[in-house]
Amino acid sequence: DTNRGLIYVGDSNGNVTAMALSDSEPLVDFPLDTNSSLSDPILTMGVDIFGVLWAFSECNMHYLMPSKGALWKTLEFCTSSEIETPVGIHIEGRELFLATQDNGVRVIKYNVSASDSTSLDVERNIIWDDSNYLSGNSIADVAVSDDILYIATSDSGIDRFDLSSNSWMPSWTSSNWLSSDNLVGLATAPGWLYILAEEQVQPYDTDVLLFSSDIQLEGLGLNAASSISAWPGGLQRGPSDSMAIIGDSSGTFGRILADNSDGSFHLVSSPSIDDAEVTAIIDDGEAGEFW
Repeated sequence: DTNRGLIYVGDSNGNVTAMALSDSEPLVDFPLDTNSSLSDPILTMGVDIFGVLWAFSECNMHYLMPSKGALWKTLEFCTSSEIETPVGIHIEGRELFLATQDNGVRVIKYNVSASDSTSLDVERNIIWDDSNYLSGNSIADVAVSDDILYIATSDSGIDRFDLSSNSWMPSWTSSNWLSSDNLVGLATAPGWLYILAEEQVQPYDTDVLLFSSDIQLEGLGLNAASSISAWPGGLQRGPSDSMAIIGDSSGTFGRILADNSDGSFHLVSSPSIDDAEVTAIIDDGEAGEFW
């Protein structure tokens, strides 16, 4: 939440913590529990242009109004008995584009309740899936660049929707532009859309509308990828230029700058699964530390 200088973290018990972007200090008096009757994990989150904070769990969307002293409220988005699992969110005005694991994309439009200005009402709740607009129901990620909503599926390529004209554009698949239909995630940086598949990243230049050559994950020192994120440039603690970072759950991240590999870096490392062969205690004048 750049307007408030905060980052929100949802946990597996349905709670949300707010921390300052400047020093990571928790925000005092922030309401943690999204719903005292539920304890489902928070799976994705977003903030809209009106300052409403949204947190999504299976079949439920929790919202926190921006007014001082506001508390979390909950709306249900599932319209059948089937459980829907959110994997990503894009918010456009008062319209929520909620990507789900196996049920396509929920398009939910809301407004302030006419009877209670502290509550929200759902005005429309429809599904995009393979029965109408999408190539597949298993959504890997959603991203927006230059008013184009990109919907990446885990097995059927990318569907594209023009938000400015409310119209669909031709899909990308391995039959035309993509190297693979099996996608893992998307990331956007100024001038670029990065498409992450299981073994490579495919950069797309959103200025000249051209694909660049694939960047193999092996060349970045990575195995099967699990995540891709944009790293904005020009900020106090960011790189000089925006880039994409790719992780494989090993603690190593690969970097891509424009359409070129920019090496990798080790963020964290996990303990070895092997038994220690040499163990020493370092006497630091207190309790000592084992290595």
